[in-house]
Amino acid sequence: MLALAASSLAYLAACGEGESEVFDPGSTRDLDAAPDTLDHAALDADRGYIERGETGARSVLPLMREGDLVSTVYLRFGLDDLPDTTSITDGKLSFRVVGGSGDLVRMQVFEVVGDAPDWREDDLPLEPLGLVEPFLDSQTTPVQGSPGTETDLSQVLTIPATLIRQWKSDPESNRGIALKLGPQSEGFLVVYSSEAVVTDTNTDGSVISVKTPELIVRRTDQDYTFEPDDDAYIVEGGTVDDPSSTTMLLEQLVPHRALLLPEIPDLLHKGDTIHKAELFVRVVPGSFADTLDLNLGLYRVLSDWQGGGAPDTVSRETFATDIVTVTEESDTLRFDFGPQLQRWLDGADEEGILLRIVGEGADDGAFRIYSSEAAEENRPFVRIIRSEAVDPRWEGR
Repeated sequence: MLALAASSLAYLAACGEGESEVFDPGSTRDLDAAPDTLDHAALDADRGYIERGETGARSVLPLMREGDLVSTVYLRFGLDDLPDTTSITDGKLSFRVVGGSGDLVRMQVFEVVGDAPDWREDDLPLEPLGLVEPFLDSQTTPVQGSPGTETDLSQVLTIPATLIRQWKSDPESNRGIALKLGPQSEGFLVVYSSEAVVTDTNTDGSVISVKTPELIVRRTDQDYTFEPDDDAYIVEGGTVDDPSSTTMLLEQLVPHRALLLPEIPDLLHKGDTIHKAELFVRVVPGSFADTLDLNLGLYRVLSDWQGGGAPDTVSRETFATDIVTVTEESDTLRFDFGPQLQRWLDGADEEGILLRIVGEGADDGAFRIYSSEAAEENRPFVRIIRSEAVDPRWEGR
C-alpha cells in the first residue's frame, strides 16, 4: 500500500498542471485553447474585372450602347412544334422591358451566320458571333425603358419568313438571331430573359401575357408562339481599373466585380477552429450611383485568377455565402467568410473570394470600394476569432 501511494505521488509530481484529467478534474487537456481575436489587413492580391461570361443564367438581357461599350443579345428558338412551313407570313418578336436609361433607342435584329459556333446559353463564346446585315424592316420606332417601370413591346421586330423556313427545314443551320441597339442609339434597355419565368394572370388563372421573349410565327391559318431555347449576351468594351488603383468599381449593368485573396495570417494553422471570420471593406465616399439600395454578395472563387491581366470570367460558387445591403450612407461593409477560411485551413485550394452586385444586368447601380493600395486606414481587413489546435503532444494519451 505504501509503495502504491509513493508511485502515485511520483506520477503527480511528474505531471505538469492540467496534464492529467484523472487526478486533476480541472484539466484542459484535449480542449481547444481559449478563443483569441486577430485583425489582419494584408491581402495577397486584389483586383477588379469585368465578368464577360455567365450571362446565360441571368433573368434579364441588357441592350446597351454607351461609348465603346456595346452589348449583343443572342436568342435561339427551336421550332419542333411548328407543323410545317406552309403559308408562313413572317415572325414577330415580343419582349417585356423591365428597365433602362430613359433614352429613346432603336433595336435592330440580325441573323447569326450559319458557320458561327454552335453556341448554347451555358457555353456562349466570349467573342462576338458573325452577323449578317440587319434585316431592313427590323429597325423599330424608338422605344425606351426606365428603372422600376415595366412595358410590353409586342411584335416589335420582324424575322423574315425565309429564315424561319430555313430553321425548320435544316435545324442544324439554326444559329439564332442577335439584337443590338442601332448605331445612333446611346443608352440601354433591359428585357426579361427566358430564365425570368414570370407571367401575368387573370383572376380565373388564365395567362394574360408571358413576360419572357417570344417569337410569334405568323401563318395564314394560325399563329405559333415560341420561347427561346437559349438566350445570353456578351459585352464588348469597358475599362477595368489597374491593379495598382486605390479603389475597385462594383457595377450592376456592366458586371464589374472585385476579387480579393486574404492573406492567411502566419498565426493560423491547420486544425485551428474558426469561430468567426469577417471581411471588412470600406465604401469610397460619394461613389454610390443609384437611387435604390444594392445587394452585394460574397462568393468563394473556384478558379485561379492571379496570373496575367484582368480575367474575362471567373468560376465561383453559384450562390452568395453572405449578402449585405449597400446604401448611399454605407461606410464600412462586413461579410462573414468563416466557412471559406475554415475550408482553406482544412486544405482546400485558396483561390480567394469575389464581391458582386446581385442582379447584374438589371440596372446601372454602381459604387467603389477601397483596395489594398489605399491608405492603411481604408484598406480591406479580416477579423478572425479562433481557437488554436490542441498541442499534438497530447494526442493519444
